[in-house]
Amino acid sequence: MGHHPFHSQSCKTWAYPWNCPQCASDVHVFQCTCGSWVMFDALGGSWPKHACFNNQYNALVAKVMPILGAGADPASATFKPFADLKSKFEGGLAKAKMAKKAIVPPPPPSPAAEKTEHVVKRMDPMEGEEISFIGVVREKQSATSKLKSLYAALGSIGIKAFELPSEKNAVQITVVEASGEPNESYSAVADRSSLDSSVAVGVMVWVRMKGKVVPSAASWVILEIQPL
Repeated sequence: MGHHPFHSQSCKTWAYPWNCPQCASDVHVFQCTCGSWVMFDALGGSWPKHACFNNQYNALVAKVMPILGAGADPASATFKPFADLKSKFEGGLAKAKMAKKAIVPPPPPSPAAEKTEHVVKRMDPMEGEEISFIGVVREKQSATSKLKSLYAALGSIGIKAFELPSEKNAVQITVVEASGEPNESYSAVADRSSLDSSVAVGVMVWVRMKGKVVPSAASWVILEIQPL
């Protein structure tokens, strides 16, 4: 549609402390070389988004949804939420400087760095291990051979023990965490009925998942996943 930047294999993410230009609170910015960025009150845990950022983002999305609903794609293509958010927050920069000195964010990686192909490491689950992180959706598929093998190996009792959805509702989602080298790739099972429709390939998400392992099978299981 043109209204949301899509991530690619060459994307690189980084985080830095900042002061919110609207309320001057201490925040953390999580940014990607493709232009996406999110402002958090804290990094890790439940990754709470900063209220000023969340309110502005939701307001901008509300403006474009009627355009999308009416099928007026040419107009929606001019909607660039992360660029628009930048200009919104820059308007409050003076207020932040009066309250405290704003921390200058580091420059993004050079164009040459953006083209670097990163090493991707597959992360296998450990029983009971629970993790949460921000990453990019690389794959989203149903009825894959991996899913079929997993469900066949587990049987009805194992499926309940793993707390998996029914096989017809199972979706294989691969999320890559790209803040370091090598990038870490997590392939997990999600319940289609609880997925937000905007969770798609190329979208930045916050995800919480748990490792499930038995002698015959192993898998990450998605507990929560939210588009950012």
